[in-house]
Amino acid sequence: MGYLLQVLGGVEARAGNAVEGHALHQEAISLDLGSPLPRLLYAKSLLEAFKLPEEAKAQLAKAEAIFESVPKRDDPDEPIAWYEEQFRELGARLGMRR
Repeated sequence: MGYLLQVLGGVEARAGNAVEGHALHQEAISLDLGSPLPRLLYAKSLLEAFKLPEEAKAQLAKAEAIFESVPKRDDPDEPIAWYEEQFRELGARLGMRR
């Protein structure tokens, strides 16, 4: 459900409905506050769909903080290396040091 909300949030942003787009992303985040994934996806959407790089940096930092705070288990659906790669790639696109 959360992923669908985030996809729709990006669609709304690209259609010029920023308020609705942000609301959909926030709803997705609220469904899984302990996971870095919703904030990572929101950060990507903030950069790509909303064109808000500073806000994307803030969400990326929150996603990384959540990732660092939870015990690591290599989930086959969301492997640790995948998160690390996503953080690195998005951080580079945002001009953040890695």
